[in-house]
Amino acid sequence: MEVKTVELSINEKTIVVSAATTRAALIELLGEPDEINGISDEVKKGNILIYVDTEFHFLGDASTDNLALIYQEMDIDGERYPEYSIKLK
Repeated sequence: MEVKTVELSINEKTIVVSAATTRAALIELLGEPDEINGISDEVKKGNILIYVDTEFHFLGDASTDNLALIYQEMDIDGERYPEYSIKLK
């Protein structure tokens, strides 16, 4: 699904994000992430910030890089399954 803005509740905070949301702006809204993934030779700081069970995928690892995708999984009987994936445009 492609959308322009998304309203989410994470860590008892309600936030609105869009494709214009930068990595620095998300950290300002939610604080430091619980986990960082997507680290590679090209992406030294990681381009996936994880808060609780929600992944925020950025176009790169610079503080000015924009949000591209939000992904969340759910737990069913100890197995992880995709709950939703939202591509921002």
